[in-house]
Amino acid sequence: MLVCPVCGAVYENSLNMVCGRCGFFPQNKNGIIIWPNKSKEINYPVDAFDVLENNENEYFWFKSRAELIVQLIEKYFKNVKNIYDMGCGTGYILSVLEKRFSKIELYGSDIFIESLTFAKKKLSNNVKLMLIDAYAMPFLNEFDLILSCDVLEHLSEDKYILEKLYESARPGGGLIITVPQHMWLWSKADDDAGHVRRYSKSELQEKIISAGWNVVYSS
Repeated sequence: MLVCPVCGAVYENSLNMVCGRCGFFPQNKNGIIIWPNKSKEINYPVDAFDVLENNENEYFWFKSRAELIVQLIEKYFKNVKNIYDMGCGTGYILSVLEKRFSKIELYGSDIFIESLTFAKKKLSNNVKLMLIDAYAMPFLNEFDLILSCDVLEHLSEDKYILEKLYESARPGGGLIITVPQHMWLWSKADDDAGHVRRYSKSELQEKIISAGWNVVYSS
């Protein structure tokens, strides 16, 4: 289901995404669906997307994280029909999932058109890409599995985002989160990356549970 950002109506996620009450529909720009942006918070260096695009396919950290996500899906979410990657960046994880899970519908969103432009080049047209502000996700009971991979640490209101993700998941749906750990590991790299925080395991679990989720596995 979709939640209209103009009038608040809840309606079916049809092909053209038109709200039956007020007639709103998101624009389509070169195959990327554009939803209204309400946030002024941008804690990410936009010039980093070129670096990511040139390194994600080779750098061990990106490859290992993607493989871990694949393993978690195979173990805990074998029967999902769709997956939403919130904050998909340049689309590397989606590209791995598209190769490994050809029968699953894939969705990705980011707040930067620059990153989505990179993602569009490496993904097929079967993957639906959207420009979405995390603070204004327009979904309700929509996805079987949601990914939030190294996104929460950029957002000041992480509890609110976890609640929005819970609303976006279907009843019984799942969530996979990756974040940087331990504030004592804070360095200039965190400042340069636009991080707001690092997490302890207990802090993240507490916030996840308070948003309505149950924790099945953490490391």
